[in-house]
Amino acid sequence: EAIRRAIFSGNPKFFFGSDTAPHLPEDKEKKKAAGVFAPTNIVIPLLFELFDAAGARKNFPKFISFSGKAAYGINSGTPGIYLVRETWTVPETVNGIVPFWAGKELGWKLRRM
Repeated sequence: EAIRRAIFSGNPKFFFGSDTAPHLPEDKEKKKAAGVFAPTNIVIPLLFELFDAAGARKNFPKFISFSGKAAYGINSGTPGIYLVRETWTVPETVNGIVPFWAGKELGWKLRRM
């Protein structure tokens, strides 16, 4: 709960970072590889749903973009994505790899500008 409060707070010390781990299922089982495959088109809408449910929509851009860039001294620029309300199901596999949230439904979809 403390992590959720920190993430939704808008505090610039907390920001999103991802590292997908696209291991084939047989490699994950054989090598016990850690991590999940969470492509941007899945993780960004999922995070938005969490922020929306927490009543923290206004802090979402800070968390996924602006706070991290500021922390590393990167020019913010203009965000290059937007979300549309569209129900869709995360595919069971993406190029033979099982993604995070596979088979589950999301209510928002990522669109690139």
